[in-house]
Amino acid sequence: MASDAGVPDPETQSLDADELAFSDEGIEATLSPADPESDIAAIFDALFLISRLAQHNFPARIDIHTFAYLACLMSIYSGQPANEWGYSFSAVPPTLPYSPTLDGAIDRLVETDYLKTSKSTDVTNLAEFELTPEGERELGFFSTLSLLSRRLQFLDASTSAAVFTSSAAVVNSLANEPQLAAATHLNSSRQLLTESSTARLYDEFEALSQAIGKTDVNLILPASMYVSYLQSVMRATAEEATGEAVENA
Repeated sequence: MASDAGVPDPETQSLDADELAFSDEGIEATLSPADPESDIAAIFDALFLISRLAQHNFPARIDIHTFAYLACLMSIYSGQPANEWGYSFSAVPPTLPYSPTLDGAIDRLVETDYLKTSKSTDVTNLAEFELTPEGERELGFFSTLSLLSRRLQFLDASTSAAVFTSSAAVVNSLANEPQLAAATHLNSSRQLLTESSTARLYDEFEALSQAIGKTDVNLILPASMYVSYLQSVMRATAEEATGEAVENA
């Protein structure tokens, strides 16, 4: 097991709105996918997200990847550099975002009987997951480790956003996050949260922090407000497309 040395503590960052500094080296400087800490973080995230999301509907892979990405965004919002999340994400249209490390963790959890699919399907991406009793015990153990327990505030904020809408609505909304929207528009895969591609995201987070005020609060509020903002972007985009279609008719 990797030690806690070098693992960031988000509480060491001041979270006052006027002190937020959304600047880092980008997720390209993150741990290697083969790093044990990266692997453990992805396994824990998969177990937690599936356990929480299954309280409403059994999640598919796209749900797990999307809520993990939202959790990563909330860690950035709190002041933690993107490269300290532990594993990277890419935009892979149309099922985006995507993390190969997280996807591999899901496969291993199924192979070791910590996860089971809730329905039979020959299409891997359509399989829905739930924890087995062994998976529940493993999640309980991992949650006690300081290396992983620091991630709970971000994962909790991410999944709590679905309480105010739905898992499907959160997944659809996140497609309007600036980097994901750009990948969809260009129909091209790209790495997310790189140093050169996060400027607009940081602008959105700065505006969000100003709207909320002091940000040393539970991250459920910023997560929910950000999803709500992305939903408004989605509606505005749809209305604009409808207007253009009418004009061209």
